[in-house]
Amino acid sequence: MLVSLRRPGIIAFQAAPDLGNIDHICGMAERFLVEECGEGDYFHFQLGLREALSNAMLHGCAGRAGDKVFCEMELTGARLAVTVRDSGTGFDWRAAADRLAPPESERGRGLSIIRTCFDAVSFNESGNEIILGKNVTCKGGSMSDVVKSQHGAILRPGRDLVASSVEEVRADLAALVGEGIASLTIDLEGVGMVDSLGMGLLVATHNSLCAKGGQLRLVNVAARIYDILSIMRLTRHFEVHKAGE
Repeated sequence: MLVSLRRPGIIAFQAAPDLGNIDHICGMAERFLVEECGEGDYFHFQLGLREALSNAMLHGCAGRAGDKVFCEMELTGARLAVTVRDSGTGFDWRAAADRLAPPESERGRGLSIIRTCFDAVSFNESGNEIILGKNVTCKGGSMSDVVKSQHGAILRPGRDLVASSVEEVRADLAALVGEGIASLTIDLEGVGMVDSLGMGLLVATHNSLCAKGGQLRLVNVAARIYDILSIMRLTRHFEVHKAGE
């Protein structure tokens, strides 16, 4: 059994201690990072996460029926925090600190690998929870491109307006409105998806601009996105132009 939860900047899992679940968790975790940060080299993240999950399943749960492993990742800026917890009694992590397995040993390398792959490693008191920290390289943090002029501003989000990215774009839009920009154009060239949260962001931005006597325009809107906006009657709410118009 594998249960996952996804919110902007956060992904969490609850899994049975089946080693096959490690592949699924790591796959979804990497997709999470790609969505939040863009393509990158996540080798060390993947390796360290695998070791933490393996330890929790093999040693923490130790084959007990009904035990669970919990994993949560939260990205704040360029700092990734990972927590892995099992339902076991824990272990003496102090005795294992900085202990490197001898070359002839067939086991005992997991914690050393984790320490190599992450910037920060700590445990809760009982030792059934490991907390990992890592700096990751996100492509520019906020990927929005803004061009300002005396007539207003043009913002190009550079990403789909969906649940995983909408808060970062919201911050960019709020900053422009806060600066007193009255005429704002959002250029959706290259944007392939706008979900309900993205639509809510567009409406909120339009409302904020109208309250200050301004206006919102959408340009270069893909036909499929335009159709959905039209069905939702948003094309009547603010100015929307299809790509090529």
